[in-house]
Amino acid sequence: MPNQNKRHTIYYSLVELKAMQDLLTESSSKYFGNNLSDLIGVDTIPFIMYTNNGLFNRIGRDTTKNETFVTNYFRIESIDEESRTATISLLRPFDIHGKNTLSIDDLIVLKKTSSQTNIELSQIKAIQPLDIDYIKRKIIIEQKW
Repeated sequence: MPNQNKRHTIYYSLVELKAMQDLLTESSSKYFGNNLSDLIGVDTIPFIMYTNNGLFNRIGRDTTKNETFVTNYFRIESIDEESRTATISLLRPFDIHGKNTLSIDDLIVLKKTSSQTNIELSQIKAIQPLDIDYIKRKIIIEQKW
């Protein structure tokens, strides 16, 4: 029974994350219009997931650069309640030098890609949302003099 409760917790955690993300993109305001995401500059709540074997990762393809990459950073796209599966987008992680990185310590920016995958929620043991600044961060290096 504890394993069943864990699966329900993961499912409902992703449902809540999706609802918050949808609020960013679909909310409407009398004075500010339809897109809260335009006001705050982000439409994604990035997250990482853990399995029994550690950090969950996937190989994706960046079609704009025709390159493959490995990532453990994701965006929720949809959740199927009946099958307990989720469709996630792969976010491409970069360090300050513009190179791919899996290290949270070296992570400077996450870029949305068109790569998506379906996952069975029974594989996932934990979810951790990340700071949305990883999506909208701009690196500015000022001159020394």
